[in-house]
Amino acid sequence: MSIWYKVLLIGMAGGLGALSRYGLTLLLQRLLGLGLPTETLLVNVLGCFGAGLVWAALEQLEALNSDLRVVILVGFFGAFTTFSTYALENFILLREQQWMSAMVNLLMHNLLGLFALVLGVMLAKAVV
Repeated sequence: MSIWYKVLLIGMAGGLGALSRYGLTLLLQRLLGLGLPTETLLVNVLGCFGAGLVWAALEQLEALNSDLRVVILVGFFGAFTTFSTYALENFILLREQQWMSAMVNLLMHNLLGLFALVLGVMLAKAVV
């Protein structure tokens, strides 16, 4: 598969993933009416389950092209929830018994992500 064809497929799968996330969030808001962060949590958990299911299934079916794995995991699930990628990467580190790397990854993503968000909010308030 050429790189441009793969990029096109990832983009299309990403669009479908983003639309699926938005639609599911709206559906959950209507059904549950709980508001954030409940819908986000449910979408992230569902995305992690789906990414794990697809990753493991495609790993078992080694005859399938690895490009399909990239299109589904990076494209669809990457847009549906980047949290599924984060969880999958941590799973791989734990499976490979890289305990310290997994813990550092967990802490850095959460702490630096929250810190960067706070900085962004502060900058916007100072400038706008």
